[in-house]
Amino acid sequence: MTQKRGYPLWRPKDHDPRLPDIYKQDGIHIGDVGILDEFGGFDYLFNVCHPADHPLNEGRVPENFKLLEIDYTDTKEFPQEFKAGCYVESKPSRITKTMISGQLTQGVPEEVGAGLSFSSSASNGALLILPEGGKRIDHRKRSKFEHYAVECAQSWFTHFNDLLTYNGALYLVTGFDKARAWGVASFVDVDPRSVSLEFVPQTPRIIGDPPRYWFRSHNSASASSDADDVFGNQSGCVFLRGIKIAVRQSHNPFTKICSSVTVKYVPELNSEEPFPKPAAPNFSMQQSTSQHPYHVPLNECEFLANHVCFYSMVFASFRFCLYRYIILQM
Repeated sequence: MTQKRGYPLWRPKDHDPRLPDIYKQDGIHIGDVGILDEFGGFDYLFNVCHPADHPLNEGRVPENFKLLEIDYTDTKEFPQEFKAGCYVESKPSRITKTMISGQLTQGVPEEVGAGLSFSSSASNGALLILPEGGKRIDHRKRSKFEHYAVECAQSWFTHFNDLLTYNGALYLVTGFDKARAWGVASFVDVDPRSVSLEFVPQTPRIIGDPPRYWFRSHNSASASSDADDVFGNQSGCVFLRGIKIAVRQSHNPFTKICSSVTVKYVPELNSEEPFPKPAAPNFSMQQSTSQHPYHVPLNECEFLANHVCFYSMVFASFRFCLYRYIILQM
């Protein structure tokens, strides 16, 4: 599996009806600025690579907005980064996949067939399923984004400060992995023998529409699935790469002006990242291409937050997350 995969999203696609139409169709773009929210999603604010009057930016850009002009020939795309029927697990050889026998659904890859069943030999784990595969896109000149962010970050924080109630950071996207359909799951401190998940396709309601997928069962695990069945695009961002812009608080609580900006390279996520990290063993990652609505308990909020956090933590704990930090001194 290629390293430097990025930050994993529990909710790869935002269904907010107030988003621009082009964003609903395509999802996250290179140059997006946004916030990672507590639900494991990306809250889009604006895009630095398009002018203020672009459909992605109308009514969204901060004051004194400056366009970042980039050369799109410097964008590298891997359209088949993930093969159909592949999955990414939190520890190699701890999650086993088998194919479910049954009738095939129109439009479903043969690598998925009637569905996929997963079991685990570990008590903690996270799983990403990409039934139709996925793509990878990156802009190769990240330094250009870094210099731009250093120049503009102060005005961004001044403009969006009231929105930064969760983790106090903004993110500038320089790359991502996307898919049309996906499933995510997480399990924490369970008997490995009780972990069982069945990920199966659904017949489209309208003939010719792309299929959807769902977890028919997810014993001892929290799970979620979704797909772009409106536009049929690879618009769900399963891994995000880019620049984190954070604030270092001043000892003076009345100081509101950023006095300095520094750039620091951090090759992996750590305690400064947005999701708190519960204790867990070391994890690694593996992609497998072998042939062979939630159920939430009573303490709903705590349970979901724990699993969203754990899903992000276990993937982010590998040495393959690529972020550059811009720290603003307040």
